[in-house]
Amino acid sequence: MKFQVVIGGEPYEIEFEDDDEVSSELLAATVQSVVLPTAAVSGSDSDRNGSTGRVYRSPIAGIVIRVHVAAGQHVQEDDPMLELEAMKMLTEIRAVAPGRLKSISVGVGAAVKANQVLLELE
Repeated sequence: MKFQVVIGGEPYEIEFEDDDEVSSELLAATVQSVVLPTAAVSGSDSDRNGSTGRVYRSPIAGIVIRVHVAAGQHVQEDDPMLELEAMKMLTEIRAVAPGRLKSISVGVGAAVKANQVLLELE
């Protein structure tokens, strides 16, 4: 059985074995477990703070279970920065480019909403 989902305007195909019972919970868990480079939203924040930067937003609603970085720390591309848990599945937020952490908006144990700002790089 195949499903097509659109995330961030990009279509993705998910295929399940024919003998799998596909429930809305299984489909939601599968979509949430897909790690996409769009989990980090890059762009200009000049309308908010007068500078440009990269803002990382939560791709899902969940709980922050680990923060690997601190404000002011330099990160390299693909460095783990934060981990979220939702429905017993882990989602890791990794740096998509090198930079210095300007701010961290959440801490361990925080409940976050989808699209909520987590981190900002300079």
